[in-house]
Amino acid sequence: MMNSQKINQATAYVSSEKSGFLMAKLSRHFSHKIDVQYTEKATVMTFSIGVCKIFIEKNLLRIECASPSVDELKELMDVIKSHFDRFASKEGVTVTWS
Repeated sequence: MMNSQKINQATAYVSSEKSGFLMAKLSRHFSHKIDVQYTEKATVMTFSIGVCKIFIEKNLLRIECASPSVDELKELMDVIKSHFDRFASKEGVTVTWS
């Protein structure tokens, strides 16, 4: 029997020459509060409201969030955006969800 629960997803792309630094900074910050699996090319952060995955593709970060409900997805997107924008303020880049 297949699981019919719908997963809500959102993706953002951020172009930065410091993509690795920004991903590492987010990973370290959240690792004090939640489960974070981190490598040089990707990180997976598991929140109570969903999962956020970040992948490095050259000077580009692909940020993917997934949550069981639309409200949890919006909250997760806001959490990631607010922290990323604060950490990347000197870089002049911001998260824009597509």
